[in-house]
Amino acid sequence: ANIKLSMSDSSDEDLTVIRRRPRKNKIINQIADEADTCGIDLLTVNLDSLSLEDFMKAYERRPKMPAGRNVSKTVSGHLPTWTELELSDEPYPYIRMLQRAKRLARERNPEPAFSGDSLINIVAPKLQKDGPKKTVFTNFHDVCVSMARTEEGVMDYLMKELSTTGNLDSNLCLILKGSYRDNNIEKALRKYVDEFVMCHACSSGNTTLSRDANTRLYELRCLKCNAARNVQSASAGFAAQ
Repeated sequence: ANIKLSMSDSSDEDLTVIRRRPRKNKIINQIADEADTCGIDLLTVNLDSLSLEDFMKAYERRPKMPAGRNVSKTVSGHLPTWTELELSDEPYPYIRMLQRAKRLARERNPEPAFSGDSLINIVAPKLQKDGPKKTVFTNFHDVCVSMARTEEGVMDYLMKELSTTGNLDSNLCLILKGSYRDNNIEKALRKYVDEFVMCHACSSGNTTLSRDANTRLYELRCLKCNAARNVQSASAGFAAQ
């Protein structure tokens, strides 16, 4: 049976809505149904009495009209703008508010740290074998520059994390005792960044690392949000074979 949905304006036309039927060719009045997506309950009440949330659900899930056809009967209305929503007494849909908040945050604070992305862009390590028992970290200096940390500090961390020894050559390449793969070094560097570079409050990489002479602890201070925390030395981890 057909379901008639009366309009509340002065128009004499009624919008006839028909349940979805398993046939390909639909007339224009049948397209407005799609009861499986809009919901039967939304089709049995007057459009003007719909809540803002239900109206927006029905609008978003409305069946798309075939292009190039003249629609003689349709629901009058449009998707409310945020200005109209702000002037309305109806409650805002949660998802809409969340999407809007994220969009405004990105527009007003384009820095990646605010939007949830890290500002830190670390150069990928490049390794070379120096015989069967040595590994040369050829771009070690570039990696340290990208993290804004000293070669000595990063070298000390890597040697403790990898449970090995090493030294810097004249080209500031790090020579490590043992055979290491790229993923071993990358894993250690990620841990170093998380502990000694990244601000845990805003995820910014714009930080400074200084050592307190009294406590002998390192303090990581963020230059973006001014948050600070103490960091400790690395413990022994992966052992080279």
